[in-house]
Amino acid sequence: MAIIDPSPATDLLRSLPRWSPIALAVVVVAATTSVVAGARDVSLSAWSMLLVLVLGGTIGLLGVLALDLANDVEGASDSSGSRSTAAVLDVVSARRVLAVTRSGDVDLPGTGAAHTSRSSRSVQAFRQVAQIIDRDIEPGLIHVAAIERGPASAAAVAHVGIGLTLAGHRVALLDVDLAEPTLHRYFEQRVAPGLCDILGGAQPKDVVRLVELGATHRLAIYSAGVGEPAADPSDLSGEVPEDPRRSRLMTRLLVQMAEHYQYVLIAAPPVGLDRVSLDLAAQATRTLTVVTSESRADAVERCFQTLDDAGVDVFGSILVTM
Repeated sequence: MAIIDPSPATDLLRSLPRWSPIALAVVVVAATTSVVAGARDVSLSAWSMLLVLVLGGTIGLLGVLALDLANDVEGASDSSGSRSTAAVLDVVSARRVLAVTRSGDVDLPGTGAAHTSRSSRSVQAFRQVAQIIDRDIEPGLIHVAAIERGPASAAAVAHVGIGLTLAGHRVALLDVDLAEPTLHRYFEQRVAPGLCDILGGAQPKDVVRLVELGATHRLAIYSAGVGEPAADPSDLSGEVPEDPRRSRLMTRLLVQMAEHYQYVLIAAPPVGLDRVSLDLAAQATRTLTVVTSESRADAVERCFQTLDDAGVDVFGSILVTM
């Protein structure tokens, strides 16, 4: 529900005592009646003046009730939003919170030197996450799981990947969310070719794109590709899985990437919406979760419970406020 935006006149009335609209309405109605009566040379009896005062009081009372209703609507909206955000914060705070960022402050402006900018507090927060990973997590696959669909997970993968690259590591970013691929946009790259093509038989070296970060650092980007991935005829693993992202070819790709790069950050689809995400978590060294303040608290709790039940090692969470 939208919060009512009061006019300046309403703001003034709210700053006065609660009964002020009644007094104001009585004065205005009485004054207007007197002016009209004087202009028409009509004398008002006591009963007429009493009727005018009652009319003014009624109008003022309606004004008080209208302001009370506006306050109730505004308070209910604020309270509902606060309860929702507070509930999400309670769930996330029970875990390890690595960083808190703002959603409108994480988009990358372009490629090249722009990626090295540290002017944004949110970018600095992501870089701090990269420092924590560099310090506390051994090289390998890092599964970055979203709670709900949206760009927050890809933004986290992009910025943390940049931070690890600038720290001197060989880093690759892999977008596995085929339903809503986003990672490529942060680097102004094309969505295809990508993972779909690799799972269809293309060589990873023909798909990867290298983004220059300054004079000495390069970040490898593997976008999602377009369409449903086709099963590779060379993958003679027996029964072809319904989703090639769950095939032996996908497993081999992850093993090869882990051998070639020090850190592989996987932009995974939401845990509760795509079972592939849970498969990736099982193969990764650690899992990070990305939670937005607009997420439903029960959805966040279910995601954590699903990961816990699967024995996934959740290293920490990144909270993105909207």
